[in-house]
Amino acid sequence: MLALILPHDPPLDINDSIIVLVVYSSLDSTTTINNIQIYSISDASEEVVGVLNPDQEPFIWISHPIQVNKAGTWILIADFIHNDGTYSTIVNNVNVRFNVVSESIIGVISMLVAGLISVMAYRRLSNNQ
Repeated sequence: MLALILPHDPPLDINDSIIVLVVYSSLDSTTTINNIQIYSISDASEEVVGVLNPDQEPFIWISHPIQVNKAGTWILIADFIHNDGTYSTIVNNVNVRFNVVSESIIGVISMLVAGLISVMAYRRLSNNQ
């Protein structure tokens, strides 16, 4: 059994952080994993999240927080090297969006701007009389 888990509900907002969990157990299989390499990719920039050697079973690993600082699709990739020399890969896509301003904040700002415009118009009219 092998799992690459992202404990966060997508989509993410810019500057959110995600954590990667790796859970592994051979379940008495003849093929075990020697090496796990995990990295994230966004806009051709790559960050190595971890290089692991599962030396015990079950094996659980938790990454450092990865801050998603660009909108778009982030790709989390885990490459697994088995003891027989074969490779396996798990790919997870994470969508990151711009932060959305709450509608109530937009309403308050528009009321303040409308109030300021009203005061300026009233002053201008009272100065012209």
